[in-house]
Amino acid sequence: MKKTLLALAVAGVVAAPAAMAEVTVYGLAHVSVDNTSGDLAGAVFGTAGEQSVAVTSRASRVGVKAAEDLGGGLKAIAQLEWEVDMDDNDGAGQNIKSRNQIVGLAGGFGTVAIGRHDTPYKMSTGKLDVFSDTAADYNAVIGATQLENRANNAIAYLSPDFNGLSFQAAIVAAEAADASGDDANAADAISVAVQYNAGPLFVAVAHESFEDEAAGGGAKGQSGTRVGVGYDAGVAKIGFVYETASDVEHNNATIRGLAQADDDYDAWLINAAIPVGGNNAVIAEYGVGELDKSNAEVTVMAVGVAHNFSKTSSAYVAYGNVDVEVGSAVDDDAQILTAGLVVKF
Repeated sequence: MKKTLLALAVAGVVAAPAAMAEVTVYGLAHVSVDNTSGDLAGAVFGTAGEQSVAVTSRASRVGVKAAEDLGGGLKAIAQLEWEVDMDDNDGAGQNIKSRNQIVGLAGGFGTVAIGRHDTPYKMSTGKLDVFSDTAADYNAVIGATQLENRANNAIAYLSPDFNGLSFQAAIVAAEAADASGDDANAADAISVAVQYNAGPLFVAVAHESFEDEAAGGGAKGQSGTRVGVGYDAGVAKIGFVYETASDVEHNNATIRGLAQADDDYDAWLINAAIPVGGNNAVIAEYGVGELDKSNAEVTVMAVGVAHNFSKTSSAYVAYGNVDVEVGSAVDDDAQILTAGLVVKF
């Protein structure tokens, strides 16, 4: 009886505010078991020491999308999404943090969204990352700077699809003056992307710049351009991404501490996914990133096998290696053997 009353009470609370015509709850649970080794294992993969076995939650998340038909082809939309750390917490019992969270309007003109969201630059080549959200994803060299952003205070526009052609643009407000005392402006960061996705061909070009280090999490003066090309040849899907960035004092764990002030960064990566037996695929990637002033080079290699149990459940096994060289003075590396299970809902 108590359980029945509790269920009815919960249902009432959930149903009460549902004035929207459409409400969708969605999510993804993704956990891997990782065996890491090498001098840079801790810095690159976030594990303890040079040799470690860990269980890792990889961008597991839950979210709610809502839409209300306002008439005349116009809709009010909202999205609230949180990352859930399924294997750990921060020591204070907190294992939830915000991801994309926006409110906006959508219609024949496209979509206008306001809030916290991935920048167009970050989204531009996401579909070309065959190891996306795994320990071997392309972020060891592509998106290694703080241009790979989920920006706060974003005002974004996403165009409709024009026969495969679309574009996205966002301005990011700094919200507060920067460290040098410069005023905060509505467009202290700008991110734009153009994509063509039709038939077997996918092409993306994106640019992003931060004028103020307070804007969205990026670094003052940092800017970058990214180009991606993908082609589905049937027997294999092939992808290529090139990125160039300037003033990369701030960067991810792979090259942290290597970049000098106002350093420039260039990177490229090629990958492939080869279907095998319908529900399986062999996936592989190779990429190189270089810092100009620092004379540093990061090389990434990964190979794996993915299996789809269904449209929503999959598993994979992969091996990855990251090598960092700085002239003749430094030659460190990190390796990982990872196996993961993914369930979407």
